Amino acid sequence: ALYRLPYALFFVHLGRCYRLYGERVMDKIPAIVWLIILFVCQYEMFRIVGNTTYVLVWLTFNGHIFAPYFSGIIGILIWVQIARIIEKWIPNNRLEVILSQNTWSIMTHHLLVRVLLCYVLVYCGFGDLYAFRTNVWYSVDGWYGLIFFGCMFLPTIWQVYFDKIKSICSNKLSVLCTIHCSCTRRDDGLPRNGQQPYGRRYR
Repeated sequence: ALYRLPYALFFVHLGRCYRLYGERVMDKIPAIVWLIILFVCQYEMFRIVGNTTYVLVWLTFNGHIFAPYFSGIIGILIWVQIARIIEKWIPNNRLEVILSQNTWSIMTHHLLVRVLLCYVLVYCGFGDLYAFRTNVWYSVDGWYGLIFFGCMFLPTIWQVYFDKIKSICSNKLSVLCTIHCSCTRRDDGLPRNGQQPYGRRYR
């Protein structure tokens, strides 16, 4: 975890820089052109580094210490261009907007959802209990679609309802604070029960 954290922070700041400075530049070039360029870069990565992957836990360095960064950048940019293409195919789609606004929740909770879904499937008799207990990457055969969509939609649903509850509680708290403040002051602006005013002088 200590090694992965600084690696991940690099991409967090890189994503912010892309959002502020690079997005407008990249949008001037068609997505299909970027995909061709990125696939050529990925081919060069395979040729120079050898067998590599976008997943950090299985990434092979083969003596090239910057391979994880180049591989990560190429992989992220490929999905950015795919997202641009999907956006043009499905414009103003509410589901697309909801998913895009809750990507943080998806990335934060998808592994937990995956484990919970596999746990339910295994204990319902659809998987190997021993393999589930001994292999952290175990996935139940034949249920990949359910696990994939569950990891995408369950964190999204959780985040949407959490935001709604937070908004309701925030509004209720604001109303209660307003009522409390109005009840603790007289019409002449002085506090009740001899309380001292806060922050400003009352006449």
